[in-house]
Amino acid sequence: MDTTNAQNGRSGISGAGPLPVQTPTLSPVNVVNDIIRGVVPMNGVTLPCLAIFEPWICQGFASTKNLRAETLYNEVTFMASMETSAAIHLLSDLRDKWIAKQTIMDIKKLGLNAVKLKVGYWLVEGSNSKFADAKKYVDNVMRWAEEYNIGVYLSLAAVPGCQNLQPVANCPNDKLDWTLDGNIKRTVEIIKAIATEYKKFKSFLALSLIYEPTERGIDNRKLEYLYNTVIQDLQVQGFDRLIMISPLLERRFNVDDAKFWCEFALARRNVAISISSYLYWDLLETEEKITTEVKKRGDFLKANLKCPIVVDEWSMATRLDLTPEQRVTLAENQRMAYGAARNGSFYGPFQTSFLQDKYDGFSYKSQVDFKIIKVDTTKGKLPPVTNDMNTMLAP
Repeated sequence: MDTTNAQNGRSGISGAGPLPVQTPTLSPVNVVNDIIRGVVPMNGVTLPCLAIFEPWICQGFASTKNLRAETLYNEVTFMASMETSAAIHLLSDLRDKWIAKQTIMDIKKLGLNAVKLKVGYWLVEGSNSKFADAKKYVDNVMRWAEEYNIGVYLSLAAVPGCQNLQPVANCPNDKLDWTLDGNIKRTVEIIKAIATEYKKFKSFLALSLIYEPTERGIDNRKLEYLYNTVIQDLQVQGFDRLIMISPLLERRFNVDDAKFWCEFALARRNVAISISSYLYWDLLETEEKITTEVKKRGDFLKANLKCPIVVDEWSMATRLDLTPEQRVTLAENQRMAYGAARNGSFYGPFQTSFLQDKYDGFSYKSQVDFKIIKVDTTKGKLPPVTNDMNTMLAP
């Protein structure tokens, strides 16, 4: 990949502050305008399985409960386990029930202002033997969100050649070929096609270019060149929503990388940085260790207050043997830490099951239902997080 022009479009002034935003031509009361202008941060949840099937998240469906575990790894293994028509029928049945207009209404009542959908390259290429066509379901969410003044963030989580080995990337093998010239060209065209297709919706808030690329086969300079090329192409075609970029997956909380990508984002209009923050008990083991790690990540965000960072998915790190009081404390610590991100945050899955009586720390709805995450239902708002946008945006 030629990187000789990697610096094109950069201001060259460290810490110069963001360029003026390009505000979408929408209603002045639209939440998308407010978020892009920095008036309010994103406060959202993820809607899994609607555009990319993630069987391990969407649990308890009659259509999948009798299938083998290896079949339920991701969408490509699910589709390969049976006739294409049968797999599409099962997925359609699941998706028709999984996210409805009422889901968006419930999200609005909780005081949230955005939802995230992970999408694959096949969203704009149509269905085939490997994937089911999900466009109808994405379009539905766009329309419902528009009705209830909620922003929709589309994250390109699966690209041709696979940018990481996460299940959602739907890799056919352990090869990462996304940086090959043919795959890069195809990915760029897919990004532009998604931007063009969904710009017609007032609810379209943001587009992630490539979700969590691994450092295998690419470095920051090559990734910068790719991002710069795509951003220029999008802005030439008049794209006026937020553009989300991901640092290399393994270096999300690296101080030097944060400075590098912060300068990149601040030198461009409507660009923010996507950083996920999942923590797992099997690695950190104790409440003390996870509290320490949460504080470390919160301190990282506070040290980068002027950097347009979105905590792009986090979930409550908990354990079944903790008391409700311990869970509440952990939840509040994590919410406050990630609330330091200048451009806001997205929780992980809004729901993981229709089972209401079973606690699941991975589900936002379950956290609310079991009163672990506190919501003021009389006002439909979460308790405020100290997040002074005026201070953070000051040059």
